[in-house]
Amino acid sequence: MNNGTNMPSNPETCSHKPSYLDWFNSAVLFGAFVAAGAAAIFTWDQVDATRKQIERAHEDTQIAQRAYVYAAPGPVFHVTDGSKLEGTVIIGNSGQTVAKKVQRWVGMAVHGARTPDTMEGIGRLEREDGVLTISPRVQHQVIRIRPRILEPQISRIKSEQGEQRIYIFGIITYKDIFENPHMTSFCHIYYGSNLAPQRKDEIASIYLGEYAKYCDKHNDAD
Repeated sequence: MNNGTNMPSNPETCSHKPSYLDWFNSAVLFGAFVAAGAAAIFTWDQVDATRKQIERAHEDTQIAQRAYVYAAPGPVFHVTDGSKLEGTVIIGNSGQTVAKKVQRWVGMAVHGARTPDTMEGIGRLEREDGVLTISPRVQHQVIRIRPRILEPQISRIKSEQGEQRIYIFGIITYKDIFENPHMTSFCHIYYGSNLAPQRKDEIASIYLGEYAKYCDKHNDAD
């Protein structure tokens, strides 16, 4: 019966009861949403992993191609009473590319057997003039001259245990071709009776570079 309105006489005819198909569609949609989110997370993880892989490859390339500046012991001359010691250090580049803006601070001193904890405790560092570019397999020599040494200091240096020792030490700073800064520190010591003559008819007064030893500290490179 029509009661004069457009509404149906049975209100239940306007309600919609969810069917199994509706529940199924909702589940499918929810699953698709979750899958899309997981795919997005997985994709981001892939991107992040790729980025890290590229960064590692870039770092490996720099390590393989960069310069490596070293300081090797050179000879020490005139280890005789009343002479001026003349010490040397050999600076070179064992890397694959040039070392740029190379600066050197080098000192030479006679000190006791125990290596001080700081380079300042050994002696004074002097800056070498000029800024170098060192190509691979090229070496440069730095020379330091110390005031005359006298007995009994010479005998203490020549003793087997090295009651006193000749120290050649320093710091080298430089940049590689990637503009990364680096530093090499070194400390070489000479003592003992194993000296060589400058000429066959002369007294033995030279510590050759291969006679040198490395201090137990102040030798480092990055």
